[in-house]
Amino acid sequence: VFYHEAQDVSVLVHGDDFVAVGEDTDVEWFRKVAVGWFEMKVRGRLGDGDDDDKEMVILGRRLRWTEDGLEVEADKEILRRLKGQFGFDEWTRAAASNGEKENQSLDATGELLGKGEARNFRAAVALVNYYAQDSPDALFAAKEASKDMANPKEGSWMKLKRLVRFLIGR
Repeated sequence: VFYHEAQDVSVLVHGDDFVAVGEDTDVEWFRKVAVGWFEMKVRGRLGDGDDDDKEMVILGRRLRWTEDGLEVEADKEILRRLKGQFGFDEWTRAAASNGEKENQSLDATGELLGKGEARNFRAAVALVNYYAQDSPDALFAAKEASKDMANPKEGSWMKLKRLVRFLIGR
């Protein structure tokens, strides 16, 4: 993230994507400067004006301009990929506890995962972490799953599977 104090414009750069935030004149100033440096196209402009877009996708997140403010929706493609990785279907949901397994440990126990399984575990945790940025209710669980990335065990996989079920079911 870069901030130009004189123009009062903030710019997020992610790979080859630029997102500028500021007043219309400041964002337009940035666009003119950036076009001189880079080959680029403007995909849209969110705002409350009649000519402004009210919804667009930026870096996999759907942004909506509403009367109440800006809404952010996480990328549904990430959930689709996680469903496929775990073999879940459209009916998979997190089961509510009926009390029978209330004391079941979710610690990372068991044997270390094999090289391939560990790679799949790390890839799934990375997807969950990206998704959780837009899902505050999943942030703590995503952080806990990340703790097992160095040496994932069978129990780590079970914790992650439970988190993915939760994300699918909400």
